[in-house]
Amino acid sequence: MSNRQTKRILQQNSTKKPETQGESSDSEEEIVKKPNLFQNFEVESIESESQSDSEPIVSTRNVGKNDVKEKNIESLEDILKSYSDPTTEPVKAQEKSDPVFKKSVKNFDPDEEKQKIFKEDRKKRKSNHKSGKKLALTPNFTYQGHIDYLLSMEKIPDPSKNIFFFDISKGYSKIHPNYIECIETNDANSLNQFLHRYPFHVEALYQMAMVFLMQGNYEQVSSMVERLLYVFQISFHYQFSVLSMDAEIDITHNNYNRIFYKTLMMHVDCLGRKGCVRAALEVVKFIFSLNPTKDQTGCIFLIDYYSIRAKKFHYFYHFIKNFMKEIYGYGNFLVFPHLLYSLAFAKASESGSFTITEDDFIKAKNLDKSEELFDCPSGVCLAFAVSWKPEYAWALLNKLGSLDKDQKPLEIGKIHEIYTSRTEDIWKPQVAWLRKAFLMRKEAFDYDPEFEDLAFRYNTLEKSEFSFDVRTVIPPEMEVGRPRSQGNLNPNAHPIYLFFATLLPWNYVD
Repeated sequence: MSNRQTKRILQQNSTKKPETQGESSDSEEEIVKKPNLFQNFEVESIESESQSDSEPIVSTRNVGKNDVKEKNIESLEDILKSYSDPTTEPVKAQEKSDPVFKKSVKNFDPDEEKQKIFKEDRKKRKSNHKSGKKLALTPNFTYQGHIDYLLSMEKIPDPSKNIFFFDISKGYSKIHPNYIECIETNDANSLNQFLHRYPFHVEALYQMAMVFLMQGNYEQVSSMVERLLYVFQISFHYQFSVLSMDAEIDITHNNYNRIFYKTLMMHVDCLGRKGCVRAALEVVKFIFSLNPTKDQTGCIFLIDYYSIRAKKFHYFYHFIKNFMKEIYGYGNFLVFPHLLYSLAFAKASESGSFTITEDDFIKAKNLDKSEELFDCPSGVCLAFAVSWKPEYAWALLNKLGSLDKDQKPLEIGKIHEIYTSRTEDIWKPQVAWLRKAFLMRKEAFDYDPEFEDLAFRYNTLEKSEFSFDVRTVIPPEMEVGRPRSQGNLNPNAHPIYLFFATLLPWNYVD
């Protein structure tokens, strides 16, 4: 404020007259005469409230809340009346079911399963816990060194899908020519020497695992598979997870995707041979979830087997009820008829009753919907199975040697052989139950499931991949990684014979 403005204000204040007493009283009257903003509201007395108990006072502040409470009270009264009245149906809450491929990290650990089987002390195991980051597929394998020749996992740029694939990195491409030279020698010992230099090379590990597999040395196969899975896991994309429900990997994209699938299948086989069937079931769910619509590894023939061996009957029932609708959006489990046999075996194993009567065949013939099978006993399910698809029963009985010589053979295909190769060990103790049902069937009846049969897509699979038989293709004289003192071929043999014999990697002359 300037000096001129301050002088003007001082002059104005000096010219003002002091207020008189009358003026002050007038101003007070004006203040009193100001309108009362609350004069239109009436305050009810306590007496008036007591007199009008029958008429409730409605508050304008909580009208909405009271209306909601009254509606809730009315709805609760209706529900109670519906339960008390037998003529009305009760209100059912919507049941939330878990996805069929829901997985848990702890179920991947075979040591946890062994601990439950042998009832070991958990406190002792916690004290001996290994340091380092735990991976889902290989929770007990750690490596502190640096690996500069890993694979890399990439994601296809599609915002609507999570499709991943493995590819080589710069470090991996540098040592790839050395691997090609090693493979061209056709010598397993040179491959073993290459692995001493590069112990986590994916293709070399897979080739060595196949060599041990052909020898029947499953202890070494398990060791190679564990290293392979460790390399794949530390190469995962940051958006990829073992527990994911929508991650997809196409086995036909490249060779590294194929090796990943084959490694997982060998891991399942090794876990099953060790007796860790719960961990094997979890790995099967993981493989199945990667591409469930195509299922090019045949997980549909494994999930029922490991569910029964692990005694996860309720999960198996949940799977066959919901997997068709979750994966394809239509149909039911009878698109894969072998699941009907597994359903009958699971029900009998759960109840402990392996019996079948003539009444079971009558009930099976009168079934209208496939959903009714879940409420039927095991005998009705087996009667329905042998009457509708007797080829599976004939293949099992023929494999187990329980058929009569004069029994008319049935035409069987690849899917019947696959199911027989995988489940013969669980059906063998109850082969009499299956044989009785097969001989009791009088007439085959047709059942139209009203959807396309999807089992034909598995005709390209090999039944040997689903068998627990030990196959020894390479002779036991071949010892990988250990030099021999002398050759296994006679140097005095015919030269033409020696020429063709030495083409095989396990044959050589001093």
